[in-house]
Amino acid sequence: MITKTKKLRQEEINKNKKSAFEEGIIEWTKFYRANPHRFIIDYLGLPLFIFQMVIIYMFDKFNYNMLTCSRGTGKSYITSVYSCCRCILYPHTKIIIGASTKG
Repeated sequence: MITKTKKLRQEEINKNKKSAFEEGIIEWTKFYRANPHRFIIDYLGLPLFIFQMVIIYMFDKFNYNMLTCSRGTGKSYITSVYSCCRCILYPHTKIIIGASTKG
C-alpha cells in the first residue's frame, strides 16, 4: 500500500509555523496573566518567597490593595516587581504609586 503525502510549499510551512507561534504566545500570555507570580519567577528570573507570591497574586485579583507590614518585609520590592510584571503583561498600563509622609 502506497500513501501519498502532500508536499507543502515553503510559504505554507512558514504560515503554519507563524500561526503555531502566535497561538503559543496567546496561550502563554493567558497563563502568565492568570499567574503573575509564575511570570516573575520564570520570565524575569527573580526569586520570591511564598508570602510574596501570595501578595502579588492578590495584587492582580483585586483593584484596591494596601500593604501594612513591618520593616524588612520588602514592600517596595514587591510593589516594583509587580508593577514591572503588570506593564509587561498588559501593554499601555499606567502605574500610579502614592504614599503619605509625616511632617
